[in-house]
Amino acid sequence: MKKNIIALILVLSISLISVPNTAFGDMMFTDVNEGYWAEKYIDTMVNVGIMSGYDDGTFRPNDKVNKVQAVVMISKLLYVGQSEITSAREKYEEFLKNYNLTEDEKNNMSVIMDKGIVSKDIVEKEFFSNGAPKTASKLEVCLYLVRAMGIEGQTSGRIFKLSYKDAETIPVNARPYIDLLIEKGIIDKEGDAGGKFNPNQEITRGVLAKMLYLAYNEMNNGNINVTPGNNSEIQNDDSGISGTVVENTGEFLIIDTGNKKDSYEFTSNTLIMLDGKTGTKDDIKRGMVVKITASAGNKLDSVKNESTDESLSGTIKSIDLGASPSMVVEYKDDSGNTKSQTFYLSNDTKVSLDGKEGFLYSLEEGDLVDIHVLNNLVVGISAETKSGTVKGILKDEKFEDGFQITVERDDESLLEYTVEDNASIKRNSVSANISELRRGDEINISLTYGKVTGIDAKSVKGENEGTISEILIKEEPQITIVNSEGEKITYYVSKDVSVNIEDKLSEIYDLRLGYHAKLVLESDEIISVDVDEKTLNNEYMGEVEYINADAGFLRIKINGSQESLNVNLSSNISIKDMDGKSVSINDITGGDKVLVKGYMDKGYFVADKIVLAK
Repeated sequence: MKKNIIALILVLSISLISVPNTAFGDMMFTDVNEGYWAEKYIDTMVNVGIMSGYDDGTFRPNDKVNKVQAVVMISKLLYVGQSEITSAREKYEEFLKNYNLTEDEKNNMSVIMDKGIVSKDIVEKEFFSNGAPKTASKLEVCLYLVRAMGIEGQTSGRIFKLSYKDAETIPVNARPYIDLLIEKGIIDKEGDAGGKFNPNQEITRGVLAKMLYLAYNEMNNGNINVTPGNNSEIQNDDSGISGTVVENTGEFLIIDTGNKKDSYEFTSNTLIMLDGKTGTKDDIKRGMVVKITASAGNKLDSVKNESTDESLSGTIKSIDLGASPSMVVEYKDDSGNTKSQTFYLSNDTKVSLDGKEGFLYSLEEGDLVDIHVLNNLVVGISAETKSGTVKGILKDEKFEDGFQITVERDDESLLEYTVEDNASIKRNSVSANISELRRGDEINISLTYGKVTGIDAKSVKGENEGTISEILIKEEPQITIVNSEGEKITYYVSKDVSVNIEDKLSEIYDLRLGYHAKLVLESDEIISVDVDEKTLNNEYMGEVEYINADAGFLRIKINGSQESLNVNLSSNISIKDMDGKSVSINDITGGDKVLVKGYMDKGYFVADKIVLAK
C-alpha cells in the first residue's frame, strides 16, 4: 500500500511508540486495514492535507460528518493563498464570532462563503442547531463539490435523465448538479444496492473521502501523485527553505513552512549546523526553526538553525493537540503591532492555569498566556482563562487609565487585571466601590475575556505593632508604622477606628509621631489602635533646629522626613560624642547631627540619651 511519509509519521508521533522504519508502509490508521474499500481514498486525502485522522491513530471512516467539517474539507480542494484567506476572514470575522469554531474552521468557512460555495444566509439558517453544527447530507455535499470544482456553469440548461428509483425525491434545481457529478465519475449513476440516490442520507467520513478523492482527481486532470516531496519547492540557492521542525524520525525530517508540511530524507552527506556548530540528526528537535537546502527527491543537503529563547504575552487564537501539538498566539510586538505566530508544544510543556497546575488540554482559544519559548518549542505556559473565576489575595490597586488590581494566587504568582467600569463589587457581603477594597483582602474575581466583571472581597483579620512614623489626615486617613523588623508599613484607617491612649478613649488626632501602637487590622485597614506611652522607647536621627539648654529642650528635623520633633531632656540625660566621651548640653549647637533616644510621655518625647554626631 502506497503511503505518504508525512501522514504516517504524524500518526506514529502521537502514539508514542517506537516502530522500525521498515514499518512505515504497513498501516496508516489502526481502523483502516489493508484492503478496506476506502483505503486508497482515505490515504490520499490525508496525504495531500485535505483530511486528517484523530490523535489516537484512528480515522473513524464510519463517523458522520457535520456541515462545518464538510465545507472545511471541500475548501481545502481550492489551495487558497494566505492573503486570500486573510481577506475573506476579515470580511466574515464578525459574523463567525456568533459560532463556536476553531481558527482553522473560521478560515475555511470564510473562504467558502467568499467564493459563493455556501451563502452566509444558508450558514445562518441551516448549518447549526442550538449552537452545534448539523450533520451534512449527501445532496448538500454534491452541491458544494460542484461549486468548489468551478463547474456550476455547466448545470445551466443541462439536459439529463436520472435513473435512480428515488429521483423524484431530489429537488428539481439540484438534479443537473447530480447528473454533472455522474458524468465526472464522482458519484455512481446506479445508486446504492437498491438503486436509490438517497439525497438526505447522512454522509460518513469514508464516503466523503471517496467523493473528495474523485473531485480532487478531476480538478487535477487525473494526476494524483502523493510521493513524498513531489509538491515541495526545491531550492538549492543560498536562501533555502525555512520552516519549523514538526517531526524528526531519524530517517526523515518533517518541515512546516507555514503553507504546508513536507518530508525530507537525511543522507550520509547531509550537513547539519546547529548554533554555528556541527551537529547530528539526533540533535534536531521538534519546534526548531531551521533553514534547509534539498536536492531532487527531497534529499537533504543541509540543515541549519539559530537558537531562540524568548518570552511573550498574548492570547491563544487556536490550539491543536493532534499529532504535532501546537498553538497560535496573537500578541503585540515592540512597536505595538498585532502579530500571530505558531508555537509547538510537547509532553514536557509545563502549564499553570489560573495560578494552579494545569494541562495542555485545559487550555482554550481566548485564554491569556505568558509563554516561555526555546527554539520555537513552548517549555512553559502561565495561562488565565478568558472567562471564569480566580481566587487570591489583593496586593495592589492602580487608578491610572482605568482600574487595575494585582492579585497573588495560590502559586504566589502576581497577575494584574483590568476591572470593568460596571463591575459588580462586594466587600464583606456588602456592595462596595473599588476604592473600598484593601490590600490583603481575600478576593474571588469573575473574568470575562480576561477582564474583571465581578469582585467578591473579604477582609482578613490581623495584628501588628510598631512605632508611628507618619500620620496622614485626609479623606482616607493613613498611619505608617515601623515594626520590630524595621519594616515601614502604611495602613488605611477605618472611619470607625477605635483609638485608646493609656486606656483612655481618644481620637486619631490625639496620636503623635513616636507613639508605640498596637494595631488590630482588617486586611490593610486599622480598626483599632492601642497606645501605652510610657512603655515606648524610641530613637530618632536628625539635625538640631533649635536648642534651649537652660530649659532642657531642643527641636530636631528628623532625617528623611518633613517632620520636626520636640525633645525634652530627662533629669538623668546622658550625652556623648561619637567616641563615647561624655559632653554637655552646651556643646550642642544648631545644625549639629544628633541621635536621640527616649520615650513618649503625655504626647511629648523625653530623651534620656543623646549621641552627638558632628
